[in-house]
Amino acid sequence: MAPPPPAGPTRVFLSALGSALRGGGPAKRRPRTAAQVPAGWTASHEFWAKRRYRELGFADRDAYLTGFWNAFFTSRNVDDLLVMAGTWERSDVGATRGRGGSVRTALEAVRADTASLPGLRNQRFAP
Repeated sequence: MAPPPPAGPTRVFLSALGSALRGGGPAKRRPRTAAQVPAGWTASHEFWAKRRYRELGFADRDAYLTGFWNAFFTSRNVDDLLVMAGTWERSDVGATRGRGGSVRTALEAVRADTASLPGLRNQRFAP
C-alpha cells in the first residue's frame, strides 16, 4: 500500500529542508546547512542516547554529522535536492485524477502485489 499524503510534521520538515537549500549564502554552503535538518529528524532518541553512530564507524556526534549527513548533501546538486523534497511534499495519491481526493479510492484502484515494511522504531513512518 502506498503511503498517505505527508502528515503535518513531515510537511514542516520538508519546508525547513527546502528553506535551507534555497537560503542565503554561497550555494556550496547551503547543502551543509540543509544536512542539519534530517540529521536531527531521522534518528531515534535511542540512536543519539546510545551513541549508535559509533556502530557506523564514527567516533563522535560531529564526525557522524560531517562524515554522513554533510557528505551526503554536499555530494549532490542543490536543485536536485529541492526537486526530491518537492516531489515528496506533493506526493498524494488521492490527488490522482478521477479519485476525488480520496487516498482510499486511489489505492483501491491499484492492481499490483505490494508489501508494506514499516520500521518499528521509525519516528516518522510508524506502522
